[in-house]
Amino acid sequence: MSAFPWTGGKVAVLNSLFSIFPKMSKVKAYVDFFCGGCSVAFEVARRNPDCEIYISDLNPYVVNTLKIIKNNPDELIEELQHVEELDSEEYFAKMKKRQPINPEGVGDAVWFMYIINRSFNSLFRLNSHGKFNVSYNNRNNSRIVSPERIGGLYKLMTNFHIMPAGSFSRVARQVESIKTVKTELQIGPSEIFVYFDPPYVPVSQTSDFVDYNPDGFGLADQQKLSNVMLNLAQLGCLVAQSNSNADWVLNNYSDNFHIRYLEKYRLNAASAAARKKVLEVVITNYEPAQRLISSFL
Repeated sequence: MSAFPWTGGKVAVLNSLFSIFPKMSKVKAYVDFFCGGCSVAFEVARRNPDCEIYISDLNPYVVNTLKIIKNNPDELIEELQHVEELDSEEYFAKMKKRQPINPEGVGDAVWFMYIINRSFNSLFRLNSHGKFNVSYNNRNNSRIVSPERIGGLYKLMTNFHIMPAGSFSRVARQVESIKTVKTELQIGPSEIFVYFDPPYVPVSQTSDFVDYNPDGFGLADQQKLSNVMLNLAQLGCLVAQSNSNADWVLNNYSDNFHIRYLEKYRLNAASAAARKKVLEVVITNYEPAQRLISSFL
């Protein structure tokens, strides 16, 4: 289950991921700084309703929308139902021009959920000026709003703590926030599971989909992320990261972490012919049972 469509989302590989993750019944705090559509966090909540869940994302539109689902789902549903009645390519073009600069509140969450549900391949991409620049998908006839779905997400968010959005320089300082979580909940570091699902290191020049926030996410940020993972591992937390099977990733993590391979379909390719099986990696500081996990089984 996901709050909204999300490029790189993990809905299709949840079972495979959770076969690599620690046993959820033993996790008392789950932390995710790149939550996106939040499918992993919702699955954690489903498997362990007592787990305290801390989420954030680089994208402020994501964070605002998750806050509204948690705090004001009824008004969100009502507004989305109104927008659904107006849906057309012309209305989409008008909504693109109304893009909020600093998303906050129900209206901006409605804008985001409409835009991402009706954009081509449900892709949320901003240009160098921070403007949304994806075209309308006139073949998408799916519902924009499902009251039952939003209501179900709301019920799962009882123990959700939504942290502010921000650049990764802020996220990189969250090692201290993990120490705070440990103290506040009075739990051991091994009971904290931190999962990272960052924009992937490109495996080729044509596979770069990292610019879903205007600041991008380059190799310098990837290096900061590897340092954060190492610090958390040294603190005693359980940590995992999803990323591409790029040489940089393998070379950077192989000395200090375990690497497992995950097969999946590349769903956000430009054409159906390009949507083929790809190999990703899951990096952990603990040893999972299997070396190759297939999402096709």
